[in-house]
Amino acid sequence: MLPFTQDKKKEELFSIALPLFSWWIPIMGPVITGFLIGMNLDRRKAMKFSIIDSLIGSLITTAVYYLLKGFGVIGYLFLIAVIIFNILGSILCIGVSLFISKNMTKTIVTNNKLEADFYVKSVDEIEQKLKNYLDPSQCTPPKYGLSENRIEITRRCGNMSLNYEVTEDGPNLYKVHLVIST
Repeated sequence: MLPFTQDKKKEELFSIALPLFSWWIPIMGPVITGFLIGMNLDRRKAMKFSIIDSLIGSLITTAVYYLLKGFGVIGYLFLIAVIIFNILGSILCIGVSLFISKNMTKTIVTNNKLEADFYVKSVDEIEQKLKNYLDPSQCTPPKYGLSENRIEITRRCGNMSLNYEVTEDGPNLYKVHLVIST
């Protein structure tokens, strides 16, 4: 038992100071976790895993609160801080993972092939992204292949073959899987 648990003022100050002192755990932890989830998963999986991670984190911090409260170390002000940090941490984790997964281009380069996955809001934006890899003005006109929920586009650019698949991933949001091969 801590020596100042008999003094209510010191107990309240400790209850407020502890979460403020360790602000980086409830704030930066979810930001880092959201960043890592967004980097490694596509948008839908990132949403699912960031929600699961937020729930697990909230349950753990709530369990730690009740454990510390059982030992008489903290008071009810700490509960308010735990609730606020859980809500803020969940919002940050989900928001960062969605932002990263939506705005990042994932690229894999091998000896004779480049694969990239990215999200766009329009077909014009696809042409802008293609300029990062090659000059689309030197390519043949696109050949379209249509299926139920996706469009496959094939072009030749000199000695390179450019294939990309566009699928709708939400309202005004399209996922593009680009393959450039020699």
